[in-house]
Amino acid sequence: MKSPLFLILVIALIAIATQARLHNWSESNLRHTIPRDAHHIDLHSSSNKATTYLLAMNRRSPGKINTLHGLWISSAQDCASQKPAFDIKILDPIRDEMNTYWESWNTDNPTFWKHEFDKHLSCMRNYTQIQSFTKSLDLLHQYSHLCAANTVDCRCTLDENFQLVGSCRQK
Repeated sequence: MKSPLFLILVIALIAIATQARLHNWSESNLRHTIPRDAHHIDLHSSSNKATTYLLAMNRRSPGKINTLHGLWISSAQDCASQKPAFDIKILDPIRDEMNTYWESWNTDNPTFWKHEFDKHLSCMRNYTQIQSFTKSLDLLHQYSHLCAANTVDCRCTLDENFQLVGSCRQK
């Protein structure tokens, strides 16, 4: 006869495997949004699971200031349909700071910011457009000192209260 602990472990593993299939969790779902060692949480599920965020920062060359690539929520879904459409004019009060600390490397800034809002920031529940961008900039200022001056890419996992989980990964 197997021990009760063994049976509980087997049942837990079966439940996890079933949930993974039901939610179609796979490595490809997780690659862009969170590091391998973080937990994948479905932001849109009705469960009481916590949300995690990935704060992605980069710099064009060693010694330059850190800029924000984005604040990515552990759900890879596009949430723009759940919020009002992106409006660049809403960002006017923080536009100078956005141009300094959240510049695009590949396109014009407003196009990049629209993408970040539609794909990621619009998923932030209880945050307006300006609040989500402001919060992201605040987090950049709060955590950028954890990135070494010679790194180009630095990513920090944050919990649902925007507190650091572990240490930041650097490249």
